[in-house]
Amino acid sequence: MTSQPGFDAQQDSSGERVSVLDRSKLSSLRSLIGSEKAAIALKKFREDLESHIAAISEQTTPTDEKSMRAHKMVGTAGAIGLDELSQESRRFEEAVKRNVDDLDPFLNDLMSAARRARAELDGIE
Repeated sequence: MTSQPGFDAQQDSSGERVSVLDRSKLSSLRSLIGSEKAAIALKKFREDLESHIAAISEQTTPTDEKSMRAHKMVGTAGAIGLDELSQESRRFEEAVKRNVDDLDPFLNDLMSAARRARAELDGIE
């Protein structure tokens, strides 16, 4: 798949193109709060991402906590411009809320999106 500048895309489960990192949103964040604060926010998000993914992946984590952690990622990832991660977090959260029996496909998609998000974050920090 070819990428456009500032729009590294992946196909989601429905075949739609979703940006891994929408650099225009990241640029807007930097303009709004400043580069230094944006760098701090990105570092904090990276730490939170690791914590959320670990908890979501753990079999013993209660479903309400999994849903809450996915919900937090929806908003924060979207604000940073990590659109794919935001979307996959929303899909996972909705699957948990609907009591889907097999969360594995949703979890796998979320984990893949998280890996790509980490790679993008590593490239900009």
